[in-house]
Amino acid sequence: IRLENIGLTLNNGHQLFQNINLAVPQGKLVALTGLAGSGKSRLLNMLAGDVEPSFGRVLVPSHLRFLLVTHQVFVMATTPLQNLFFGDPSAVAEFEERHRMFWILDKLKMSNVRNLAEQEISLLQEAYGLDDEISQHGCGCGPCHEEESLPADVWMPEDGSRAAIEIRRKLAGWRNSLSFQEKAKLHVARALIMNPEVLILEKPLMNLDEAESELVMTVLREFVSNRGVCMPSSSRELRRPRTCFFTAERPTTTSVDAVWEFENGRCVELSAEELKDSKKSANSEMVSTRISKALSLNIVS
Repeated sequence: IRLENIGLTLNNGHQLFQNINLAVPQGKLVALTGLAGSGKSRLLNMLAGDVEPSFGRVLVPSHLRFLLVTHQVFVMATTPLQNLFFGDPSAVAEFEERHRMFWILDKLKMSNVRNLAEQEISLLQEAYGLDDEISQHGCGCGPCHEEESLPADVWMPEDGSRAAIEIRRKLAGWRNSLSFQEKAKLHVARALIMNPEVLILEKPLMNLDEAESELVMTVLREFVSNRGVCMPSSSRELRRPRTCFFTAERPTTTSVDAVWEFENGRCVELSAEELKDSKKSANSEMVSTRISKALSLNIVS
């Protein structure tokens, strides 16, 4: 993925950035840093193809699937499963993908969303004539009578059908049962379930506290390192590499592969030495933040 002499001039004539020449091979976790308004989000949108550069070229392999996730948390007025599989609705009919969804929810510690998804699966099976007993053994990924051979339309009832109406009635108000942080993580989980080759996240940690931020960053690291979250490590080399670009709005202890820093209308990649110093600084800042919080609670002697 290459940026060649990229520049962007806004409608008011202001040149936001210019002469950006950067490249990254597939399979990297890339953080974009810089002051507010420096152009980080614009560049992410440019990578996703939503914004055209005023001059220069963005070169990306045509076979790669790109997914841009904005910072605006949006939970659709549909069911939990339809939200989670929004990027690839037909995948919900696949046994392995439903199990992978549960594993992703567990990694992100989204127990409320998991319970809602289990409840919806039970309702779908009940509508098909199966009972709604939940498995208490094995992998724990859903109802124990879940069958790989069930027809696809069981998992995707048509809007207006009796099954769809009944499920929406029984799950009415489910979105209001989630905290804002859970909704923010659902936003990320949806992208990880879709599993694109290039994941672009705008301010993914903005709505999360420190602990939740580190949790999400750990999962993003797995997304890149394992070429997908909750995918078999034995088949890693058979899958295309995964790359993730994200705007870093807070320090993180998670190891990133590259940092693109915006300053004074330019964007440069930090060297290995600068990256090491940046990580030390991030660790120091996080420790300082924790001590400050502890002092405010009078728990540090």
